[in-house]
Parts: sequence; C-alpha cells; structure tokens
Amino acid sequence: MYAYNVNYQMNFNSMYYFLSLSRLERINFFLFGFAIFCIVLNFVFNIQSNISSSIIKPISIEIPFGQINYNESIDEESENVIETTPDSQFLSNEYSYTVHKGDSLIKILSEIGFNSSDVYSISTQINKLYDVSNIYVGQDIKFLFSSKDGSRIKIGDLPDNLTIHIDSKIIDGVYNPSKSHYDLKLLKQTINSKSKLVKGYARESLYNSAVSQGASPGIIMEYIKMLSDEVNFKRDVRTDSEFKILFDYNETSEGKKVSDGNILYAYLSINNKKYEIYQYKDTKGNISYYYGDGRNLKSALLSKPIKNARISSGFGMRFHPILKRRKLHKGIDYAARAGTPILAAGNGVVQVMRYGAGYGKYLAIKHNNKYSTLYAHMSKFKPGVKRGTTVKQGQVIGYVGNTGSSTGAHLHYEIRQYGKPINPIKVKPLISNPLAGKKLIAFNNQKKKINGTLHKENKIMLARNNPNQK
Repeated sequence: MYAYNVNYQMNFNSMYYFLSLSRLERINFFLFGFAIFCIVLNFVFNIQSNISSSIIKPISIEIPFGQINYNESIDEESENVIETTPDSQFLSNEYSYTVHKGDSLIKILSEIGFNSSDVYSISTQINKLYDVSNIYVGQDIKFLFSSKDGSRIKIGDLPDNLTIHIDSKIIDGVYNPSKSHYDLKLLKQTINSKSKLVKGYARESLYNSAVSQGASPGIIMEYIKMLSDEVNFKRDVRTDSEFKILFDYNETSEGKKVSDGNILYAYLSINNKKYEIYQYKDTKGNISYYYGDGRNLKSALLSKPIKNARISSGFGMRFHPILKRRKLHKGIDYAARAGTPILAAGNGVVQVMRYGAGYGKYLAIKHNNKYSTLYAHMSKFKPGVKRGTTVKQGQVIGYVGNTGSSTGAHLHYEIRQYGKPINPIKVKPLISNPLAGKKLIAFNNQKKKINGTLHKENKIMLARNNPNQK
C-alpha cells in the first residue's frame, strides 16, 4: 500500500512537472523522445540484419563444386557471345539514305553510327569539297565503308576507307591516323543527259497525272510557273485539259537519276486555246522561253508583283481611309502578310529608294523610256538592292510592310506610262520584244531539234504503252 502511494505520488509529481512546462519546452520534450525512439529502432534492425547475413554465409560455402561448374558454364557462354555479336554493333558496308525534313549531314552520320566527336570533324572536311548545306529533302545519298584488312567495322570505330555518292559527285577518303582525319578527294563521275516526255490529261489533277508518269515535283512546278501568267490552274484546268512536258535530266552511267535539267517544250490545251512553248538558249547559255513564232513568253511587266496576296483596293477615285476625303488611288493595293517578298515587275534599274511621308519605304524602277513601276509601304528593302542597281523580272526587291500612310500590311503597286499612272489590271499585256534576225534563226534551229526529240520520245512512249505494236 505504501509502495503504491509512493508510485502514485511520483507519477503525480511527474505530471505536475510536465504541465508546468511552457509550450516550447513541451515540444522539445516530445522531439527528444522521438529521437531516442528512432535510435533504438535502428539498433534493433541492425541486429536483425547481422543475424540474417550470418545465417546465409555458410550456405554458399557448402557448395563449392556448384560454383566451379557455374563459372565454367559462364565462361563457355561468354565465348559464344563473342562469336555471335549482333550485326547492330557493326557498321554496314553500304548505306543508302534519303534526306528528310530537318536532316543535316551531321545528323545523318550520327544515325549511321559515328561518334558525336567524329561527325563534326568529318562533316567539316566534306564541306570543303561539297557544300553540305545544299542537301535537300528527297535527295539520295549513298555511303560506302571498308577497312584495310576487310574486317567488319564496329560502331564507334572509324572506317579506313570512306566513299560518299551525293548528286553527281563522288567523295572518296582514306583515314590518316597521323593527322587524325580523312584525306578526301573529289572524283569525277560520268554523267549523261537524257530527255523524257510526259503527257496526258489532267483527270484528277494535272500535278498527279504528271507525277504518275515520272515527272518530278520540281519540273511540274516549273511548268505551272511558266504558264501562270496566262492560265489560272486552279480555275481553268479541267479533266479534259491536255498537257505535254518534254524535259531533260542527268543520270549516272549506272542509270541512276542525279538531278533535273530544264523544260525543253511545254504544251497545254485548255478552253479551246493551245499554248506551245519552246526553250531558247542564247550564245551565253542563258535560257528563256518563247512561243513557236518567236514571241516572248514573259510580258515586259507583271500586273501582280507579289504572290499569295489579294486586291484590297483598286485603281481610281476612292475615299481615303486616313485623309477622310476622296482622292485618286494611283495604283492597286495587294493585302499580304508582313514580310511577304515583293518582286520586280520587269527588268530595269532602281531609280528611287527612300522613305516618303505617304508611301513610307518605297522603291521605283525604270524599265525603259516609256514605263516605270513603284512599290510602297515596304517593311524593308532587299539587302544588296540600292539606287542604280539593275534588277531582273521576278527578283526580290523588298518585303511587305505597313510604313507611311497605311492602315495595315499591304503593297501599293503602280505602273506609270510616261510618268502617268495607269491601271495595272486593265492595261493590255506589255509584250517583250520578239526574237528577230540571227536570234530568230538560232531559235528556229533549236526548235527544230526539240521537235525531233519530241517525236522520238513520243514513239518510245507509244512502244512502251503498246508492246505488241510493230
């Protein structure tokens, strides 16, 4: 009874002492107790771990013969692995790669299996012989690798011999260990020029019909561009529209195409109207295109010197949106995104290039004694173009902007005849001078040769489509 009273008294005193502590002292008391608990718990787990390890150790010692046999089997298996190393660990002797969007030579070499530390060095060396920035989507590049002794080359190792076929070029190299790089040289490759005729009807689309016969997208787009001043391909071409395209291309002695050439002849029958165009190459090698009678395909001036644009304001009297009064609008406004390239409407010389209060940044070109053109509200001029610069039709001279008296990004375009503004839309096409004299004679001779090629290719096409026909 006495002991119980003593314990009760001690517990009461302890409780009284705990309650007399401040709040902060109580928190510290609990933290101290929790720390002691963690230490004890960790000590218990360590003891259990030591007991477990002491139990396991004797078991491994009791079967030494099993260990020896197991190790021997591992050695045998590892020997087999060496003999059957997967092909994925070696460079293939030959790689054929088609360039995709976003590819670079560095990326292609990395995908083949070269180390990142080597691809930049190899690409830099190749760039001295071939501008690697010129690779394009759809281009085929062939790589050949070999070692001196004919052994296989592991991924990550540099081959002793490296050969690259790209376009019409062959780049051959031998690794030089003393210099830690390849000694590269450019080899000559025999390239033959061939011609091909594609023809038919638009059916689903002219583009698809031409592609199905072997014309490249580049040739088809050049054909469309050639006739775009005369024909609206989206609106006018129908399923019964007949087309013919004769073009040349380059191929290797093995018969592999390496590049497109140029269109030699273009034909289109549409809306009961026929367009027949021939290539003409002058004495300097410059290529241009003419109708069969020697008339120039290109007009002297373009009525629309910008692509992907719409007319937002026409020529004539109008209510000026900024001046708030009626005023003669001396040109045509083409609404387009800021930065859209502006093209020279024709051959000529830049006469004016400055900033004007109303026109903003503008440029004027004199084409001859009769005609001049003006381009206003530009965001900037094309670098390299300045006053006195000679420009050619279709050359980029600046970019669409919103400078001067303007309410939005657009091109203000004027054609002036003897200094007087005329309507670019209603004016009759300004035909360039037709061929005459010696040039006309040379053109007719070239046309005769093209007609001969056209006849030959037509016979080949007929024979291919009718193999039983004699």
